[in-house]
Amino acid sequence: KEIDWWENPSMDLVPLLKRDKSIKLEVIDVSGEIGCLRFNCLIPPFDNPKFRQVVLAAMNQQDCMQAVAGAVPELIKTDVGIFVPGTPMASTVGIEHTHQYMHMDKLKKDLVAAGYKGEKIVVLSATTIPIIHAIAEVAVSFVRQLGFNVDNQELEWGTVVQRRAKRGPISEGGWSIFHTTGPVTGWNNPAVSPLVGGQGEQGWFGWWKSEAADQMAAEWIAATDPAEQKKIALAAGRLALDQVATVPLGQFFLQTAFRKSITGILDRKS
Repeated sequence: KEIDWWENPSMDLVPLLKRDKSIKLEVIDVSGEIGCLRFNCLIPPFDNPKFRQVVLAAMNQQDCMQAVAGAVPELIKTDVGIFVPGTPMASTVGIEHTHQYMHMDKLKKDLVAAGYKGEKIVVLSATTIPIIHAIAEVAVSFVRQLGFNVDNQELEWGTVVQRRAKRGPISEGGWSIFHTTGPVTGWNNPAVSPLVGGQGEQGWFGWWKSEAADQMAAEWIAATDPAEQKKIALAAGRLALDQVATVPLGQFFLQTAFRKSITGILDRKS
């Protein structure tokens, strides 16, 4: 049967594929991906780390990941930090800053106490990548509940990529938050992960600046003892979540669909 998926990219094809006995669904990349919310640390209001900390506290990874995987719990992991399960540097350090979403009234007061006065924030939500869009819809709902004045701009991914490079104020096309996902294998240590990089305007979108973070990355590269590397990674992950350059929104695993008659599929499980 012909399916107009390109006309409706948010359509869930998994139930249809599962009904086809000639199709196999399998997680090929067992390392998975991480979803995240990224702040613009250059302009108000998220140049103030207190506001970023309130957003981190309000996020619910379980809701974000359920939006990605639906009722397939084996395809998601929650309570994950900057370095996710399945990697040598994995830890839950800093995750204690979360799990406060059930205390939304208190968090609203914390936001006001931090000095928020209703400034507009612009959120870039990609509509053409269903997983990112699903994560963004849930995350934006929590940001709104906190009392932020949200302008949620739903755009195709190419436009998000163009807009997130802008460093100017909101009045000049700037932004406050964008959502994305990344490969765990590419973001699995302080030397390569943009989530802990503190290079400021020379770094990744969001432009968090931290000389301490950069020093930790250099020390991690120089370390030859795995135990010492793990110690440095723990410190880097804690710093990144203390200052909240990024909000990790959970780990998920993508299924690949292929006909059972196809052979030679690479096995990443062994």
